[in-house]
Amino acid sequence: MPTPSSYRTDPAAPSFPDDRPIIVFDGHCVLCSRFARLVLRRDRAGRFRLLPAPIRDAAYGLVARNRLRWFGRREACDLAEPGLEDRFLS
Repeated sequence: MPTPSSYRTDPAAPSFPDDRPIIVFDGHCVLCSRFARLVLRRDRAGRFRLLPAPIRDAAYGLVARNRLRWFGRREACDLAEPGLEDRFLS
């Protein structure tokens, strides 16, 4: 059985606060950006942090291969509105 790995011990992983659940999203995909906006609107208590990053996970499967064609692409990451900066990790 492979040894489990953790981002906390991975020197390639950036350091970030992980005191709240983190949602990783691709800032260029319109589907991902809309989901992140939905989370920001619904999560008024600020329980979640958002981490824009490419998602190329095998579990993403069919959606990952077709998301840009289906939902479109942004030229730049959809940045946080004023007052929401602490909700994003970079």
